Amino acid sequence: MGPDEDAFTAVATALERSFPGGSRDRPVGELRVAGPVPAAADWGLPALVDGIDGPPKIARCSSVREALPDPAELDSRADLLVVAFGPASDHAGPLALAARGGAAGPRTIAASEIEAEFSTNGVGRVSFEIDPRQGARRPEPRLDAVSEGAYIPRPRYVESVPSRWRFWAEVCPTCAVTTFPMRAVCRGCGRSAGLTTVALPLDGGEIVAITEIGKGGQPTEFDGVVETMGSYRVALVELAPGVRATLMISDDPEGRLRIGSRVRTVLRRLYPMEGEWRYGRKVVPPDPSGD
Repeated sequence: MGPDEDAFTAVATALERSFPGGSRDRPVGELRVAGPVPAAADWGLPALVDGIDGPPKIARCSSVREALPDPAELDSRADLLVVAFGPASDHAGPLALAARGGAAGPRTIAASEIEAEFSTNGVGRVSFEIDPRQGARRPEPRLDAVSEGAYIPRPRYVESVPSRWRFWAEVCPTCAVTTFPMRAVCRGCGRSAGLTTVALPLDGGEIVAITEIGKGGQPTEFDGVVETMGSYRVALVELAPGVRATLMISDDPEGRLRIGSRVRTVLRRLYPMEGEWRYGRKVVPPDPSGD
């Protein structure tokens, strides 16, 4: 696990990869959750799978085996999503699993420690692997840090989650301009009625500019991050024609990402504020396997 990952970001990645082909337009009718759920997951999991037309039904299960359906149910329940959390390990980090049913076949993402538990259910699995270059874990930034910069109150942060986490945008019916992040007003003509919510691609964006933020140049909410992990790089990414976002770069210690690189995005920890982690999408190199 990287220094900006935890149990919640691990399961967020698992959820996104459990959608066949990366599609996000298939509604989730039921979300089953089992295990010791991280604090952020209590409201964050519904936010991750909340459809444009409404949230899914949430079912709390007493055990992983209760949550995981039999193969026949997975085959027939395209709207079912299962998430399971396990205890942390010094070697593998937090454990997470997600299973998605449907005609395309069940997809399961799991950490290595619980592979054996789920292999008996006949569900395929993929492991989260630890990057050996990370070495020993560094001290965690303090969660009680106080921002002296662009403070974002928690209600406003939660309200912006669809854009921050899901890359939802709005398209104007009058001038066809795409507004991102969403703001309930068209950035082109100022219209507020009739805007259509759309999901921008999470992957495949192109880097158009890169800068590195060193100690002393960061916003105060990133003080702890810089103290524990050093400088960080930020990329301006074109997500779709005419739509750009500024995102931190992760998982690229060798600096392979350059202007013109195509990237994936993942949900990761950004900075601590008000006693909890704030999360957002970061860019990472393309998956060499092509998955």
